[in-house]
Amino acid sequence: GVKKTGGRCMYCGSPDSLESMPVWPLELGGSIQESNCGVQCPLCKEMHEKLGSKRWGEVLRADPKQASEVWWAAQQRANMQFTTAMAMNQSKAVESSGPKKEKKWASREGLKEDASPKASQDESQAASR
Repeated sequence: GVKKTGGRCMYCGSPDSLESMPVWPLELGGSIQESNCGVQCPLCKEMHEKLGSKRWGEVLRADPKQASEVWWAAQQRANMQFTTAMAMNQSKAVESSGPKKEKKWASREGLKEDASPKASQDESQAASR
């Protein structure tokens, strides 16, 4: 596989992290012989798996200029969707927080008329006896 493709991905030409794969799928009658082996990079492998063989073949046959324009438009749509979703999440977070209510907790000493530290210390010592 690697010798046959010159040490590059058979789809994009990348020399990085090549993996061997059957050119004609085994499920469709392909063999495991070297004549049916090719190599692909991880990115092309992932795209092939996600798109499926038919759609991946259409992508590979597309005019490169048209393919790049379609890709760029898809990236712009994805960025707009992401930005809109983030803005919606941000506005929901602001709405859900609403006006903050202060919770006032009264200490045991705060409920008594004489809340001096000495008085509360004397009372705690008396209670422990």
